[in-house]
Amino acid sequence: GFVRSGKIRNSQLSIADPSLSKIVRLKRHRVKVTTNNAAAISNADIIFLAVKPTAMKELMNEIRDQIRDKLVVSVAAAISIQNLKKRARTKQKLARIMPNLLVTYNQGVIGLFVGNYVTSRDKAQLIRTLSSLGYVIEVEKEKDLDTLTLLSACGPAIVSSFMEMFSDYAEERRVVKTLIPQIVTQTFIGTLQYLNHSGTSPPELMRSVATKGGVTEAILKKLASKRFKMMFVQAMEDGRGRIEALSQKLNK
Repeated sequence: GFVRSGKIRNSQLSIADPSLSKIVRLKRHRVKVTTNNAAAISNADIIFLAVKPTAMKELMNEIRDQIRDKLVVSVAAAISIQNLKKRARTKQKLARIMPNLLVTYNQGVIGLFVGNYVTSRDKAQLIRTLSSLGYVIEVEKEKDLDTLTLLSACGPAIVSSFMEMFSDYAEERRVVKTLIPQIVTQTFIGTLQYLNHSGTSPPELMRSVATKGGVTEAILKKLASKRFKMMFVQAMEDGRGRIEALSQKLNK
């Protein structure tokens, strides 16, 4: 995403992973790759810690002497700033972000929470950097990153599940299999384009398509039922519960 944006040079990026085979594919973007974390961060202004939450403790213990005076940005879910601060053992400049998969093509939504020791200059530089990946939303409360995780980070998979339901129904009605992906994908792409270019809100679009007594109205009435909405809300709350459980476990 950074490289595709054209706003950040390949030479500015250095990526480390214990297993070089996992990141060697990134060489085609002409970025530096290494198995050595210290080498990757030695000349960095901003350090992104994009590891699983369970690996964060070990990583912070390894690099804490090399990150002083640098801006460290965690991409790990559930790990709090307070937890990271304990590992750093210093007045470390810390921030957390929650991006989604769509940053790959510069169409992402990136939640941002900034810790106490981050200067206004650091924050401005970080927001400029992240803006090359998509839309940045700074939250005032760290807890609000959990909601953004559910909406934006989990969002692409949730939207894809609706697309799969479209596809399954088309298959059941014996639509030609080779046509289904194009029909479904183009319907979603076209709807988003229409909303973006027309300035129409989703409820307005629904009203304009669903003529009184028509086919669309019959479908939307079913989807607007309390039972369907309750199932969706419960699914999202199950996700929230999982985040809270992870947070309690990892931030002890």
